Amino acid sequence: ADTLSTADNLAIRDVIARYAWALDTGDVEGFVACFASDGRFVWDAFEEPTVWAGHEALRHFASFFRDLPTSAGRQHHVTNILVTPAPGGAAARSYAAVALRQGDGPHALHVMGWYEDRFRREGGAWKIAGG
Repeated sequence: ADTLSTADNLAIRDVIARYAWALDTGDVEGFVACFASDGRFVWDAFEEPTVWAGHEALRHFASFFRDLPTSAGRQHHVTNILVTPAPGGAAARSYAAVALRQGDGPHALHVMGWYEDRFRREGGAWKIAGG
């Protein structure tokens, strides 16, 4: 399709928000539910990007991420979301900033970057197909 409906655009934005909330709150199953059954997550935090594909691998990643010492109180802030039609579904680009709790003090900006994701409908809902 050349365009996406307003409802589709909002549903995709909702998936992005659910993804961030699930990751930040340690909700492993909520995180996995954001992805298509063969969806993939690429973490580009190392010299070589690491890829987790499929629900079982995504579950492993979310559990690993939840258990990191820096996870408690983490906040992903996602903004400037651009959703566009793409072959087989949709694509979205957005900026992301991650703030980490500093003991009993305020959160401090840890990293800034961006997301580039692909989405497709699965089971009647928009899901992350890959990044």
